[in-house]
Amino acid sequence: MHKLAVVAGLLVFLRPLIAQPTVPSRGIRIETLSISGVTQVSMPDRQSVRDEVISRCCDHAETQEIRERIVYAFQERGYYKARVQQLEVTPLDLHTVPPSVTVVVTVEDGYQYRLKSVQFSGAKAFAASQLRQQFAISDGDIFNAEKIRKGLDNLRKLYASRGYVNLTPVPNTESDDEAAAITLQIDLDEGKQFHLGGLVLDGEELHPGDGAKLLAAWKPMEGGVYDGTRVEAWWRLAATLLPPGSHMEQMLGLRQDATSSIVTGYLRFPDSK
Repeated sequence: MHKLAVVAGLLVFLRPLIAQPTVPSRGIRIETLSISGVTQVSMPDRQSVRDEVISRCCDHAETQEIRERIVYAFQERGYYKARVQQLEVTPLDLHTVPPSVTVVVTVEDGYQYRLKSVQFSGAKAFAASQLRQQFAISDGDIFNAEKIRKGLDNLRKLYASRGYVNLTPVPNTESDDEAAAITLQIDLDEGKQFHLGGLVLDGEELHPGDGAKLLAAWKPMEGGVYDGTRVEAWWRLAATLLPPGSHMEQMLGLRQDATSSIVTGYLRFPDSK
């Protein structure tokens, strides 16, 4: 056994599944999933991996996505270095919607790792103890890639609540195979602190007075440190004045001026015609 440093490896593992839809629009449906090659994973964990992959996979009819989701399911259970050695996808019925397939996969599972510690560098806006609270995983727990992903997302929200809208957290991992433990080192590039500017409305409001309501609700935030949670609260009001199904990320533009460190809001009313 030996100790091995894996630099920025977590970014590679988390990238494919950063945003999983609650109800995926599937490109294919896995009818059966057969897993072989594992030596450390218990039968209950194997079954839970099968159930999870079958229920979530896949948005696209691509073997790469199937491969990534299988690996991620193992990494959620602590098998951080799990690798797919062989993958076979066989179509069953291409006329169904979505098409159904069977999957046979050979996986090298490796050790089941636990979290040794989470460490931070480059943090100035928040204390390390407050940053650590964003991760719902304790030292000594099974290293769960999904909990780490959510923790990184929580870091971004925390920083955005204090105007640091361009935070870049870079996770690096160091694995100790002898102890089957992982140290997570997160390097933080906080970026500049932004304040919130005005709100610009474009287009024709659906009902007389809608624009005035939105501007009035925005005004108390204007000039203060940008706070993503307050902007989201404002959007909940805006959504009541817009067509059903309107999404903040699609309709509200937040434009940054790096020189003045100001974020300006832009909302275009949908065409009612």
